[in-house]
Amino acid sequence: MNAVTKPDRRNSRPTRRRVGLGMLSHTLITVMLATAAHAQSGTGTAAEPAQTASGAASPARHVVLISVDGFRPDFYIKSRWPAVMMRRMAHEGAFATGVQGVHPSVTYPSHTTLVTGARPATHGIYYNSPFEPDGQTGAWYWESSAITSPTLWDAVHARGGTSATLWWPVTVGANITWNVPEIWPLDNSDRTASLRAATRPRDFLAELESKAVEPMDDRFRGAVLSRDDRMAAMASYTLREKKPSLMLVHFTTTDSHQHSYGRDHHMVERAVQVVDRGIARIVEAAEEAGILDRTTFIITGDHGFSDIHTTLAPNVWLAEAGLLGSTPNGSDWRARFHTSGASAFLMLRNPSDTAAVRIAHNAVTSQSAAVQKLMVLVGHDEMQRIGADPNAAFSISGVDGVSMTSARDGAAVRPGKGGTHGHYPGFRNMETGFVAWGAGIRAGARLGQMQLTNVAPLVGALLDLDFVAPDGVLLSGALSFVPKSPRATQTSTVPPRDATHESNYRSFRTADSLREYFNPNSVAGTLVSAHRGGPAAGFPDNALPTFERSLGFGPMLIELDVRRTSDGTLVVLHDDEITRTTTGSGRVGELLRNSLHAIRLRTTSGQPTAFAIPTLSDAFDWAKGRAVLRLDVKSGVTPQQIVSAVKAAQAENRTMAIARSMDEVAAYQQLMPSLMLSFWFDPDRDGRLSASEADSLLAMPFDRSRFVVGVGSIRDGWDSQVVAKLHARGVRSMVSTFGELDAAAMRGEWQRFCPLVEARVGMLITDAVPQAAQAVRECITPAAQR
Repeated sequence: MNAVTKPDRRNSRPTRRRVGLGMLSHTLITVMLATAAHAQSGTGTAAEPAQTASGAASPARHVVLISVDGFRPDFYIKSRWPAVMMRRMAHEGAFATGVQGVHPSVTYPSHTTLVTGARPATHGIYYNSPFEPDGQTGAWYWESSAITSPTLWDAVHARGGTSATLWWPVTVGANITWNVPEIWPLDNSDRTASLRAATRPRDFLAELESKAVEPMDDRFRGAVLSRDDRMAAMASYTLREKKPSLMLVHFTTTDSHQHSYGRDHHMVERAVQVVDRGIARIVEAAEEAGILDRTTFIITGDHGFSDIHTTLAPNVWLAEAGLLGSTPNGSDWRARFHTSGASAFLMLRNPSDTAAVRIAHNAVTSQSAAVQKLMVLVGHDEMQRIGADPNAAFSISGVDGVSMTSARDGAAVRPGKGGTHGHYPGFRNMETGFVAWGAGIRAGARLGQMQLTNVAPLVGALLDLDFVAPDGVLLSGALSFVPKSPRATQTSTVPPRDATHESNYRSFRTADSLREYFNPNSVAGTLVSAHRGGPAAGFPDNALPTFERSLGFGPMLIELDVRRTSDGTLVVLHDDEITRTTTGSGRVGELLRNSLHAIRLRTTSGQPTAFAIPTLSDAFDWAKGRAVLRLDVKSGVTPQQIVSAVKAAQAENRTMAIARSMDEVAAYQQLMPSLMLSFWFDPDRDGRLSASEADSLLAMPFDRSRFVVGVGSIRDGWDSQVVAKLHARGVRSMVSTFGELDAAAMRGEWQRFCPLVEARVGMLITDAVPQAAQAVRECITPAAQR
């Protein structure tokens, strides 16, 4: 079976060259040239643009995001296609040679990614049609309430702007100023009735019929070329008369004709020509409205297309294996494939039925070598990595030229024809396109290969929105100005190393060298442990950028909190209920890791930030070559899980775990004897370690060279003689300074830390990170240096 790690990047057939059809008027070409020059210079002529926090102002006041269903890069790159307008936009603005989409590469998940910058696992629109356990009704994801990530129209509304959409998927009921959503009746009756009922304001479609197009009728279907002419007319009227901040337009005939005839039929050429003249018409409307110099046009799509020669019916294999039950819509099925274009996703009646997963997996992998060459199996781990439906156990995707059907009877391998999409997005024919032109776009920008998740951050930056794309990255090279930071950028990746902090970085080759660092007789002296990473104004607790900031004050142990999601991912969060510290809600233990992608951390004062919730794996990656992590392991996370995570990251040389009991100490030392531990030994529960308790601890059969032991706190007191006793036996001590001492230090009395440093306390557990670090540097006496 084909591996997903080496996608086929070759085109399936050569492309015929033909002279492009159609010409622009001299006036329109002149307008475009002038606008391109304007975009390059970044100047504006109308409303004063808002200033960004860092860098120049965005010259864009309006963004028109146009989706061409089934859009392919060759439409604007190769001259055989009649796309004069799109080619000129690409030449004068920015374009990509290909845009990799999501899995499955179908319309509704892709369009939701365009407006959220999130993958399906994050935004919640997994397919065109939701999986219905009791049988598919034919309903699609029409309602915007199904979207679980913030959208561009939400951000526009929050900014006080206006928005308009024309036939954009998943927008019924959306917070959009002028909305004609994509919807049709399940019984295939008059399509205009459902359209009128869902349009907002209710009279907006009637306004378009009276002033932009003839009255709508049942010919408003995807295969009718005049449909996209009507779409262009409605979009032109809306832009000219309403001047929305954001307008979304969905052209569809290119998709319909590629489905019917394949990639290179002359009807596809005609559809491209209709769309191209529609785009030119919308540009002309911006000129007529007097906003062309402040408007950005982005032309993109949802997927490419594959010419189909074979169709697979994988449910036939499940029927043979006894997993489908006795009737098509019966309740006795255990597992079945939910097909979406050229992919099929294994769904379970009982999510814990692992036996059914094994049977289904075997049913697929036991097919002949010839059949296996027709498909790619995408395992659950890979599904998670690429952000596909978290409810599916695994998926199979046809290779280029192979589609899927949900049929459960007949031949499992059958002839196919026409074109389709929906494949795992790993080969060239499935890539869509991207062109950006107008205000704020850098002329001549060539973006190469990009991701569909990167479109929304670009729109957010152009309109200066408070918008963060959970899975997207801002391609600032496409812009003619310096965008505001950190909005519209991905923040879940490891922050770059800060050269000004590197003298404070600490790196250890092995776990043994880390142990020597904690020896109280080492040159390390008193260490500072930044509680929750060292939050400050604008920097929430348990965030990677907060950790990096703390290292600016001195060598630092980074204390972070570890919790476990319902699907077993270890994440860095303090509270079990996440409402206080994040923009989300719910209990960590009841949430899937993928549901946390769109959530952002809040500061201690409650202000939302652009910072994502890191996983423990993210923190291990960040700490490499930088610092030691001190893991505050919360309820529900076991020593076995922590040790497994440390082993997986090969992080023994940069990790210390906090043990809650002597049983946990014993468990850690049995599971991973080389792991550093810190804990509080307090049998009498008075908050401090006495001399007799210290003797009892030192007599226990543990490797004390791997310990840091708490001796007390500022509130409960601590004994310098106990510190000296532990020191003499090679055990580093620690004191908690929470409360009155930290508060005084933050008021400027950092010298209050000096008695602790002079008594050679081994570690300060503190919220006053800068002040404690200063004390470690400056409260040095001859006694403390011995």
